[in-house]
Amino acid sequence: MLALVAGAAATSTARAETLDEKQQRLEQALQTSKASLQNSKDEAASTQDDLTTSQTRLSRQQQLLSQATADVTAAKAQDQLLGTRLKSAQTALAKADKDVADGKARLDKERKRYTTSMNRLVQQSSPLQGLALITTNTDAATMAQRAQWSRVAVNVSHDQVDKVSHLVTTLQTAQKTQAAATKQAAERKKESADHLRTTTSIESEASDAADAVAATVALNTAAAENAKAQLEADQNATATIQGQIDTTVKQIAQAKAEAERKAAEERAAKIAAAKAKAAAERKAAQERAAKAAAAQKAAAARAAKLEAQKAAQEKARQAAAKRTAAQKSAAKAAAARAAAKERAARQKAKAASNRAAKAAAAAERRKNTSSSKKSSSSAKRSSYTAGSYSAVANYNGVDPWGFYWGQCVSYAAWKVRTTTSWSNFQNYTNGVHFGNAVNWGYAARQIGVRVDTHPSVGSVAWRTSGSAGHVAWVTAVHSDGTIDVSEYNYLVSSGFDTRSHVDWSAGGSQGFVGFIHF
Repeated sequence: MLALVAGAAATSTARAETLDEKQQRLEQALQTSKASLQNSKDEAASTQDDLTTSQTRLSRQQQLLSQATADVTAAKAQDQLLGTRLKSAQTALAKADKDVADGKARLDKERKRYTTSMNRLVQQSSPLQGLALITTNTDAATMAQRAQWSRVAVNVSHDQVDKVSHLVTTLQTAQKTQAAATKQAAERKKESADHLRTTTSIESEASDAADAVAATVALNTAAAENAKAQLEADQNATATIQGQIDTTVKQIAQAKAEAERKAAEERAAKIAAAKAKAAAERKAAQERAAKAAAAQKAAAARAAKLEAQKAAQEKARQAAAKRTAAQKSAAKAAAARAAAKERAARQKAKAASNRAAKAAAAAERRKNTSSSKKSSSSAKRSSYTAGSYSAVANYNGVDPWGFYWGQCVSYAAWKVRTTTSWSNFQNYTNGVHFGNAVNWGYAARQIGVRVDTHPSVGSVAWRTSGSAGHVAWVTAVHSDGTIDVSEYNYLVSSGFDTRSHVDWSAGGSQGFVGFIHF
C-alpha cells in the first residue's frame, strides 16, 4: 500500500503537485487502504474461525485417540491375563496328560504283574502239578502253601489293578475337563488377540486422523499468522496514510491562513491605493471643471458659428435627397420592367421545355421497353445524346427545378417529374433539400418515399460512394438480379449514358446501395 502511495507521489515533473491534489490522492489511497484493511480483517476472522474449528476437531480427535489408547492398553492387559491363564491351563493339561500316561503305565505294569501271578496260579493248579512235585522234590504241604500264597498274590494284584484302573479313569476325566478348559482358554485368547488387533487398528487410525488434523491446525495457524501479519501491515499502512492526510490537512490550513493573510494585506493595499486614486481623481476633476468652464465660454462662441453652418448644410442635403429619390424611383421602375420581361421569358421557356420533355419521355419509355427485351447477358456501355433531356431549359447551369443542369441529379429529377406522380418534384420538395446524390435516399424517406434494396423499372438507383454520390434511372431488371440504367455525367464526355446488366450489389463506383421508388 505504501509503495502504491509512493508511486502515485512520483507525478509528472512538468509541474509540482498542489496540496489539494495531494490530499485528494492521499484520500483515494486511504479509501483503497481501508478496503484492503477490511479485506484483511475478514481474512483474519475467516482464518481464525478455520483455526478454531480445526483445533476443536483436533481436541475431539485427541480424545478419541486417548480412548483408543486406553482401549488398547486394556486389551493388552486382558490379552496378557488370558495368555497367563492359557499357559496355566496348558501346564495343567500337560500335567494331566503326564498323570494319565503315568497311570496308564502303572496300570500296564500292574496288569502285567497280575497276569504273571495268574499264570503262576494256573501252573500250580494244573494236573501236571504232581510231575512238578516229583521233579522238584517238593512235598505236598509246601505245594499247597505255595498255591495259597499264589491265590493271595492274585487277589492282591487284582485289587491293585482295580485301584490303578479307577485312578486312571479319574485321571482321564480330569484330563478331559482340563482339555475343555484349555480349549476355552485358547478360544478366549484368540478372541482377545482379535480384539487387540482391532483396538490397535482403531488406535492407529485415530493417530493418523489426529496427525492429519494436527497438520491442518498447523496450516491454519500459519494462515492465521499470515493474515494477522497482513492485517497489521494494512493497519500500519492505513495509519501512515492517515498521518500523511492529517499533515496535509494541516499544511492546507496553514496555506489557506497564509493566503487569507496575504489577501487581506492586498485588499488593504488596494483600498489605500483606491483612496489615493480617488483623491487624485477629485483633484483632476476640479482641474478639469476649471478648464471646462473656460472652454465652455469658447464653445458657446463656436456653437453659434456652427449653427449657422449647419442650417446651410441641411438646406443643401434636402435638395440632394430629393434628387437621389427621383433617381432611385426611375431605376426601380426600370428594374421591375426588366424582371417582368425575364419572368415571362422563363415561364415561356419552362412551358416549352416541359412539353418537349414529356413528349421525349414517352418516346424514351417506348424505346426503353423495347431495349429491355433485347438486352444481352454481358455488360456493355453505349453513349449517345438524350435529345429529350437536352430540351430542358438551362439557366446559367441550373435546371428549372433547382439542380445543376447536365448532372445525374438533374436527369433523375427530370425522369421523376415526367414519368411518376411526382410531377412537382424539385431540389426543395415539401421543405426537404435533396441536393447532391449522396443525400437522395435520406431525403426521400423524409418525404415518405419508399427506399429499399429491391430494384424495379422506373426507380432511382442510389449510391453514396464518392464525394457526391450518384443516381441513375432503372430501365430494366433481369432475372439474374442485374439491372439496366440510363444516367447522366457518369464517365462519358457527352454526358448521357446507358449501362446493361449492372451488378448493382457489387458496390463501389460501379454498383448502388439502394433504390428510391417515387
